[in-house]
Amino acid sequence: VVRLRRSATPVASEPATGGTIIRVGSGYRAHKFTTDGTLVVPKSIIADVLLVGGGGGGGENSNDTNNGFGGGGAGGLVYQTNIVIAAGTYNVAIGAGGAVGTNGGDTTAFGFTAFGGGAGGAHGSSGKNGGSGGGAGGKWADNATTPGGEAAYAAYSNIGNAGGATGSSTVSGVAHAYAGGGGGGAGAPGQSISGASGAGGDGLAISITGQSVYYAGGGAGSRGIQAAAAGGAGGGGSSRSVGTDGLGGGGGGGAKGGSGVVIIRYRYEPGTVITVR
Repeated sequence: VVRLRRSATPVASEPATGGTIIRVGSGYRAHKFTTDGTLVVPKSIIADVLLVGGGGGGGENSNDTNNGFGGGGAGGLVYQTNIVIAAGTYNVAIGAGGAVGTNGGDTTAFGFTAFGGGAGGAHGSSGKNGGSGGGAGGKWADNATTPGGEAAYAAYSNIGNAGGATGSSTVSGVAHAYAGGGGGGAGAPGQSISGASGAGGDGLAISITGQSVYYAGGGAGSRGIQAAAAGGAGGGGSSRSVGTDGLGGGGGGGAKGGSGVVIIRYRYEPGTVITVR
């Protein structure tokens, strides 16, 4: 009697439990967590893991048509492949989206941490550091550019980008830096545009669920009643709009960020061991 596997790739003989279960194509299984929970692994698996922190909140709205407020930075994105996860019970904690002017919460699972996105700056204030940096807030009277926040956690395998600085313009011969910068995303930094609020940086497209989905987009900056700038692909809020929950998107200027997510995928096929006589 010879026992053979269908593939050289290790295949789980018993499924894990927890979260929302997704069948991914032929022979793969994924578990998605958008709220805190536990994953129970009956036997060791080799898995791909995605974590996204909560998006940062946009900068506080000054209610002044001339002053700008920065977009929130996206939550940090961690994507690891072919990770050995031993049998056991694992806690999954999902980072909440940050309130206005507040960094997003951290997402933790399987020994990894995806840090929350940095908050956007209020008028005249720089963006905060985070998984991706928040955009800077502008102030009409200023003539110097205010910087965006930095992506501060690359050493922890977090993927992120800096927030945009304030956009400047010259009015009647006088320089003003008043338009809010966009929050950084996992795939691109936040924008800084002269005379207009900056768009949020795009996130990254990942196919861990079998479909290409953008995660961790930055929120757009805002300025008073100015037309809205666009949030970054991956849940970033447009100006004055909230980031998308479950994607870790930064909030647009003046709005809260979106909550994070954890997804784990591994090979699982019932009856993968066959007998040849």
